[in-house]
Amino acid sequence: MARAPTAALVAIGLFWGSLAGYMPEIKARTGLSDVALGATLLMSSLGAVVATALAPRMTRLLGHRLLPTYGIALALVFMPLSLAQGPLALGGAMLLAGLLVTGLDIGANLRISALESDSAAPLMNLCHACYSLTFAAVALAIAGLRAVEVPVTVTLPALALIALGLALSAMRGGRMPAPVPEPAASVQGATRVALWPLILPGGAILFCAFIGENGIEAWSALHLERTLGAAAGAGALGPFMMGLVMGLGRLGGQAVAARLGAARLITVSAAVAVLGLLMLAAGQNGAVALAGIALGAAGLAVLLPTGSSLIGRLGAARAGERGRTLGVSRAWMFGMLGFFAGPTMMGALSEAAGLRMAFAVLALVVGLILPALVLLLRAGRHGA
Repeated sequence: MARAPTAALVAIGLFWGSLAGYMPEIKARTGLSDVALGATLLMSSLGAVVATALAPRMTRLLGHRLLPTYGIALALVFMPLSLAQGPLALGGAMLLAGLLVTGLDIGANLRISALESDSAAPLMNLCHACYSLTFAAVALAIAGLRAVEVPVTVTLPALALIALGLALSAMRGGRMPAPVPEPAASVQGATRVALWPLILPGGAILFCAFIGENGIEAWSALHLERTLGAAAGAGALGPFMMGLVMGLGRLGGQAVAARLGAARLITVSAAVAVLGLLMLAAGQNGAVALAGIALGAAGLAVLLPTGSSLIGRLGAARAGERGRTLGVSRAWMFGMLGFFAGPTMMGALSEAAGLRMAFAVLALVVGLILPALVLLLRAGRHGA
């Protein structure tokens, strides 16, 4: 039933997992400093903003062709990424990647939200588990390939073929919801005004969850090796543990969501994530830090998919299918800023006060999900 959006999320996992695994080699080939590399990678945030702004229009324009179209285009981005020799080439590839990954991600979430509405089945966590498990598997596989010196110019084209196959499979994986006709300008304005009380707190939930998730993915390896003295290469266990536990957590979240409901699940998960991040910040050895990563990942695992599902449901209740599309896409516009701001924020905090303090602040940011959830539920009740 959810084959098309699942294929899209697996393709995204292939991309980010391969980028994370080969980043040291890409950095060496482009000759960029840490600061310059971070600035170049931020080009993906510009693409993400463009994609979120265009999401409602592209959904109406492409309909059921949205996922395979974006998926095929993303598969092609693997090639310039594997060949990038300087900041302009890498920045251009990341700009395209940010646009296509975000468009694909939003399209998949809209499709899953509509399927949940039609079937009353909690599919969001199950589909997002496939992304996390793919990320973990690809990161671990690339660690092995790099150990035997398989170059990025060989691996990424091979992964591009897999991503292309996933995109083609999305053509046969069901249809997107029927495109909603473009309403009059006055109706569009009224819909946007009605949805902002949902979009702002919903976007805050996604923003904080993205900061927590990407902060651990990008900085846990360095924390293990630099702060705690783990052996060179052992830091890769941090991102691997993150992806593995998040995947398993999302599989388990599928059943828990049906029992607890979205609001209770988000509340419990945010509290667990905060505890895990504090353990990671305070841990005095690698074992405690890995336990903190696992606990943090278990909490973060369901926040994005469950939050997206809740926003989509409340948006549809307030303004129909257009409310679902506009609510999810605009909330993701704010949320994706956290995905790209997280590593940058962590870098600045680490430079100023060390990674322990950076992860402690990360716990505080994730804790802000709780008041944002209260505001979202209050807005949903008032709009009912």
